[in-house]
Amino acid sequence: MNHFECFKNARKVIIEMLSDRGFTVNDEYKDIDEETLKYIYFIKSYDIVCKKNTDNSQIYVKFIYINKIKPSVLKEYITALYKDILNNDDKIILILQEKPTNTILKIAEQHDCELFDINNLQINITKHRLVPAHTLASDEEVADIMDKYNLRAIQQLPILLKSDPIVRYYNYPSNKVCKITRISETAVESVFYRYIR
Repeated sequence: MNHFECFKNARKVIIEMLSDRGFTVNDEYKDIDEETLKYIYFIKSYDIVCKKNTDNSQIYVKFIYINKIKPSVLKEYITALYKDILNNDDKIILILQEKPTNTILKIAEQHDCELFDINNLQINITKHRLVPAHTLASDEEVADIMDKYNLRAIQQLPILLKSDPIVRYYNYPSNKVCKITRISETAVESVFYRYIR
């Protein structure tokens, strides 16, 4: 797959991800023809800004076209975004060309910034036929689970790591419970609960 196709697929998955997270994605990001996309890719400048449906917070998605990004350059990007465009409660997603190093991951964590390798955004994993539906369990559901299974703490549930692809896709917070609904071939619905750590 060439670099342009990789960019095009990642852009599509990011737009779906933002919608699934409850952000309003304007048509100017969705309805782009192939020629315009090629031009955007050629000039290496593509950012997405969306507002949350429930409050006024924003998310800023920046595609970084540098193959091996230096920590100092990443810090400059993040600092400039918060200085010029974003508020402290807004979020940033950076799309990198390669898997991030440990130093880059630490910088992103310090600034509460999400990083994705462009190669991991080639398909929308939530639309795969083998991936069951994932949602956050409500407080009432958690109380029912704890009562039903006689749990003293939600940490006694099986664990779903914060690094899990689905948890990263939805950006589910730690210390919450994820409800996983599987539908079998016999049309029986099975519900599982996992503690996000």
